[in-house]
Amino acid sequence: MGTPVVKRRSRDPQQLARTGDGRLRMPRVGRWASLAKTQSTDSASEHGDDGAGVRSKIRLGRIEELASLDYHGRVMGAPRGRRTGTGERPGGVEWVGGRLGMPIYITEGEPRRPDVDFWLELPSGLLVTASILDPNAPQVSFADSLLRTMASPMAGDPRRPQRVRLSDARLAAEIRSAFPGLDVVVAPTPELDEILRDLVESLSKHGGEKASYFENGRVSPESVSALFQSARVLFTMAPWKTVGDGLPIRLDIPALGVEAACVSIIGGLGEHLGFLIFPSLEGFEAFRRAAERPRRRPGVIDLGTNVLSLNFERGADLPEGMRREALEQGWPIHNPDAYPQVEHRDRDASLRPLTDRDVRIVSMCALSLASFFMRNDHLLAADDFEPICMSALNDDDVEVRFTAPYHAWPLFEVNRPAGGSTERRPTRKKRGRPRRRP
Repeated sequence: MGTPVVKRRSRDPQQLARTGDGRLRMPRVGRWASLAKTQSTDSASEHGDDGAGVRSKIRLGRIEELASLDYHGRVMGAPRGRRTGTGERPGGVEWVGGRLGMPIYITEGEPRRPDVDFWLELPSGLLVTASILDPNAPQVSFADSLLRTMASPMAGDPRRPQRVRLSDARLAAEIRSAFPGLDVVVAPTPELDEILRDLVESLSKHGGEKASYFENGRVSPESVSALFQSARVLFTMAPWKTVGDGLPIRLDIPALGVEAACVSIIGGLGEHLGFLIFPSLEGFEAFRRAAERPRRRPGVIDLGTNVLSLNFERGADLPEGMRREALEQGWPIHNPDAYPQVEHRDRDASLRPLTDRDVRIVSMCALSLASFFMRNDHLLAADDFEPICMSALNDDDVEVRFTAPYHAWPLFEVNRPAGGSTERRPTRKKRGRPRRRP
């Protein structure tokens, strides 16, 4: 069997599979990558990233303080006779409860996302509990949360509801086991989503962490400087002009623990220039599916995976603090519309606090991508091309390896190059089958 040839099929945007003659068909990603970028931008406002560059990153003590001030015994204004998810009007007092993941990070020590326990009393609309749960603290069971709330609610005397409503069947089973005889119903709890949005909005208005290239000391000046230098080279190379319809590329950086990641160039539509790094090919495909389906309901975003990205932004669109840092440090840019910005988003599009490793991965990927396209752009721009695998060593002797297209990686002997940059072409294997990487 001969070497497979990659065949671009712009009229077949959804598929990435082998055809009957062994060729690989490539998906178009420009449209959905831009759509997903728009989703992430929308989520910034929904999750507390305002125009001044305040991110949803905050000290734990500040979260607890604001939750206490804003929600102590708050009346939520639930409509009288609100129907529950079961379509029935419950008699007596109903408590709507849940343990929700907050779309913010606690930045004291190792960044982490807290949960919050809510118990909302209906029909009064009183919020009787809003308890922040630090992942680093001893964990409290959900049954204990209800017990403590009944004994000492945020408003009113100790009391017990006649019925509780939860959207999580697992939590409902825990409550049934701990409180025999209590009426427990599994049904949607949209009231809690509204409370969570209000809480996050309040946190963003009262002092989140300011946007900074240094990420409050988590990213070193050396890593940011290297990012700007690498990004300028990549912007000059402009790979989005070569693979405008997108090309899934495998990325390996063994020294940084990056294995079998997937890179997608974006910007073929002339906007949102840069690239996305997915943890795997499966993540890439989940992201594509998520971007093409409509949102389940307003305010709920599902990217299908977490995504690390490099975007080139206009200086006027950068948070003021980041633009000032770039000017003060004298970091090089290609032009005023090419400021590099690294983002790491969770599956729900919430911004993760960046680490030095995140920025180093993006920086190494950017510089090596520029080299990869400089050597191979004439091949990648063709309608048909043989799979390519190329490794490069940076100044610190760290190997960065790309394989295009992603599915072609088993065709290559993947060994550390002796030095410099080594480009590998597929070799014929015995018995007509590619040898897989050990």
